[in-house]
Amino acid sequence: MPARFLQLQEPGNVPAQLPHDLQAFLILQNFLRRVPILYWKVAYPDVYLSAKDTNRAADLKVQLDYAVETWTAEFITGSKSVEADYDAFLNEIQKLGEEYLAIYQAAYAK
Repeated sequence: MPARFLQLQEPGNVPAQLPHDLQAFLILQNFLRRVPILYWKVAYPDVYLSAKDTNRAADLKVQLDYAVETWTAEFITGSKSVEADYDAFLNEIQKLGEEYLAIYQAAYAK
């Protein structure tokens, strides 16, 4: 791989000559690598879900993955601005993540 590509992979290393939205995206990406997001890592033991909860949790997981991938692509391509649309991104992920987390919390409390 070219040295320039490898430099972009290092946390905190964002070259100044990149377009502003791409710089912001790389900073966001490096930040998200360091911050645990609820649906990426389960911080408690495995729990058993009912069939209904299993299906709903699986649906939410697909929606979360799709939302993250879609927003990431839109931030990279410039169809969405990190500065202008970041709050909408967080709101969508928060809404889906809260329901996903609630399913597992309810099962854990049983």
